[in-house]
Amino acid sequence: MFVVGCDPSTKHFAFAVFDNKHFAYCTKIEASYDNAKKFFDGFVNQDFIFAVENQFLNLNVLTLIKLVEVRAMLTTLAKVYSAKKILVIPPQQWQMKYLGVGSHSSRKQRKTMSCFVASSIVSEKISDIDIADAVCIGDYAVKLQSDIGMAYQDSNQKIKKFKLRRF
Repeated sequence: MFVVGCDPSTKHFAFAVFDNKHFAYCTKIEASYDNAKKFFDGFVNQDFIFAVENQFLNLNVLTLIKLVEVRAMLTTLAKVYSAKKILVIPPQQWQMKYLGVGSHSSRKQRKTMSCFVASSIVSEKISDIDIADAVCIGDYAVKLQSDIGMAYQDSNQKIKKFKLRRF
């Protein structure tokens, strides 16, 4: 199962791909439908989860509208290419839980921490903040899916134990 982390912008799409919970590769492409479609062509007949960052809401209205359109295009392509699940992750959620920084931190602090964490995930220095965010979003989604799976297993075990009790 692949997990694809995506940090979209109006100029570029950054993607990080994880294969069986391990980092596989990352890429940054110019933002266009054709380029995004070429990227998703690599997932034909593959099981994958698509995790895309939601938008910060403190942007000017025109930028926010463009970003919503971009995210809609990417999530639609993910669905067309049969993504098993699409996760729209608020930036504050992954940054606070994963990086330990939130909206109270400066953008520079958040991006510096993102590059640091992403570099440790891929075992290589990452200085591109879009790639770094995509790697962190992808790894966060991998961990999120693992946590959901663990919670499901735990609840299943509790149910089985309960069913085995004799009253």
